[in-house]
Amino acid sequence: MELTAIYHRPESEYAYLYKEDQLHIRIRTKINDVQKVILHYGDPFIFIEDKYEAKKEMTKVTSDALFDYWQITVSVDFLRIQYLFELLDKEGKGIFM
Repeated sequence: MELTAIYHRPESEYAYLYKEDQLHIRIRTKINDVQKVILHYGDPFIFIEDKYEAKKEMTKVTSDALFDYWQITVSVDFLRIQYLFELLDKEGKGIFM
């Protein structure tokens, strides 16, 4: 997995409020380098067995000559969110970012 190609910046076009209760979150990876991206998210003050409240698989929405772009829409019950990405490469090895 090419770690230098992975890109996400909060409070930008990579994480923004889409509707009143919906947030779009995006991440960029090297083209054809990652088979799956899972978003783990929740209230930063609520943990269930040391995990976030929810996780969802992200969708690859587009690609260009160099990168794949993944996106998901999430809703939370509070006015705050904390999240991290789980990326799985073609061999099934994963990292958290």
